Amino acid sequence: MPAVPPIWRALLASGTPIRIGSLECQTAGLGSTAVREGLARLDAEDLILLEDGLVRLAYPFSGDQTPFTIVLADGRARFVCCAVDALGIAPMLGQPITIRSHCHHCKGPIQFAVDPEGPGPGAAGVMVWIGRRDPDERRACTGHERRSTSSGRKSICARGGRRSRARRAPALRSRRPSGSGGASSAAC
Repeated sequence: MPAVPPIWRALLASGTPIRIGSLECQTAGLGSTAVREGLARLDAEDLILLEDGLVRLAYPFSGDQTPFTIVLADGRARFVCCAVDALGIAPMLGQPITIRSHCHHCKGPIQFAVDPEGPGPGAAGVMVWIGRRDPDERRACTGHERRSTSSGRKSICARGGRRSRARRAPALRSRRPSGSGGASSAAC
């Protein structure tokens, strides 16, 4: 696995929010003040979410449940912030993963494999799309509703209809979805 920053390493290891104190121990050479100031800067830049002495997310990983689960090659399941993040994990880690989500239209399960080169054949009929977010909204990850009420979310979908800012993922079928965001398979 390629080198990943300490926050990502901790989220991958535990799958749960990380106590700031544990990051201070992992980066002992930096000193507590430097670690806390660095985390505060990352939070201000919307790269992590600090809340109640915990790092709740560090894009692309979330320590809290989201609609998007990845299953690592060793079988550990971890939450990610959105469909686009899920698709990028296999190349980021240099290992195959499985993506699990659900259809936001019919609630049916969606699951397919992704390796570092891209999605596998199980992704046929699935499309990634990105809705618009209000300019005032800070968080793109809608799994953290306490600080964001974003209606624009990155999701997986394959329903017919209209959607703003649709983006194709490699090897995924392209049809424009309907609704305000979600995931669906071609069967729904």
